Amino acid sequence: MVRDEGPVKLAFRRDTRITLGVHMIGVAASELIHIGMMLLHTDSTLDQILSAVFNHPTLSEIYRVAALDGINRLLRSGLQKAADGRSVERVDGALRGGYKKVRQWS
Repeated sequence: MVRDEGPVKLAFRRDTRITLGVHMIGVAASELIHIGMMLLHTDSTLDQILSAVFNHPTLSEIYRVAALDGINRLLRSGLQKAADGRSVERVDGALRGGYKKVRQWS
């Protein structure tokens, strides 16, 4: 049986939220790391990761979960305004509802 466990970390700039690095350890890491390579190559932001559509249920959803964790850490560290102009209250409210309820804002 293949275990689907292991840590995933997204490194990103606090001011722009652009992805700077991806760390992944686990049996399925070789099947998922190419997504991280694409994020780095295209200078993707956490917000773009959140608005991306990932098949469900798949291990690739872990990128969305990691992006939500990154935004949550920014909010908890006292950041008052999101880089793209969204209010922290809207993002924070979505986070309290769980990652499955987060939707793309216009």
